[in-house]
This record gives sequence, C-alpha cells and structure tokens, in this order.
Amino acid sequence: MRRIALAGVIAALFLAAPASAATLEPIGDFTSPTYVTSYPNDADKLLVVERAGRVQLVDGATTSTFLDATSLVGAIDGEQGMWSIALAPDFETTGKLYAVYAGSATDGDLQLDEFTAAGDAVDLATRRPVLTVEHTGRLSHYGGQLQFGPDGNLYLSVGDAARSGNGQRLD
Repeated sequence: MRRIALAGVIAALFLAAPASAATLEPIGDFTSPTYVTSYPNDADKLLVVERAGRVQLVDGATTSTFLDATSLVGAIDGEQGMWSIALAPDFETTGKLYAVYAGSATDGDLQLDEFTAAGDAVDLATRRPVLTVEHTGRLSHYGGQLQFGPDGNLYLSVGDAARSGNGQRLD
C-alpha cells in the first residue's frame, strides 16, 4: 500500500499543471536574418545578423546599422552570406567582435574577420582578416557558427565541404 501511495505522490509531482506557453514579440523587420545575439552588458541591445552582410542593432524601439559588410560579402549564392558574429569576451573594453561569411567577394571561401566597434557602430576600416578557409567551390555545406567557448577560444564551424577535412578539428 505504501508503494502505491508513494507512486501516487511521485505521479502528482510530474503531472503538475503545464507551464505557460511562451510568447514571441516582434522586434523589427529584417532581410534574411541568420543570427541574433546581445551585448554582454545589456541584454536589451540585440544584434541581428542579416545574410547579405549587415548587422542591425535593436535598442528598444530603435533599429540602426551596427555593421555594414555587404561589400565584403558580395553577391550571395546557395548558402553563402554572413552567418554569425561573436563578441569578444572583453568586448565591453576593447569593442572587438568577429564575423564569418562567404560570398562572391571571397570566391566562396569562408572568411573570418575581426572588427572594432566604437560605441554602437563598427567602421568597416577596422577590419582585420583573421582566417580564410578554402571552400571546394560548392555553394553549400558551409558551417558558419561562431562562438567563444568557456576556455576563451573562438570556435568556428566550417561545414563539411571546406578543405580542412573535418569540421571538428581544433586546429
């Protein structure tokens, strides 16, 4: 009898009222958004990456261009474009961020660049190329996720068509 009572208590715990449904609220209109992140010190300031190479800053009801790298990305075919950005762990003091993209301007090769923000905008002239990964000329099978790990290293997924041979290699 105790087993049945204990089972009833456990079942009651797991069958509690369902959680409320999540609601989504629009934050703006974007052209082919691929990634969104926020300022590390202000979760209300969102950065929305658009495939053509533009990063939009959403601050409350205001949207402004944070970075316009459309000239670097060039025309996009297949899966090409700008996929994501990563703000450096010390972004608040250095303004450093990284972007990964590919397009006609890169001959389809995957390009990783560093930029420096000044306030709420990035001057394209601050660009510093960091890494180019040759792509096999295919217009697909790109990776594109860019993220700082807890070890402080910047990780980039290159996809399975890159010349690196394996998208899981740390080198």
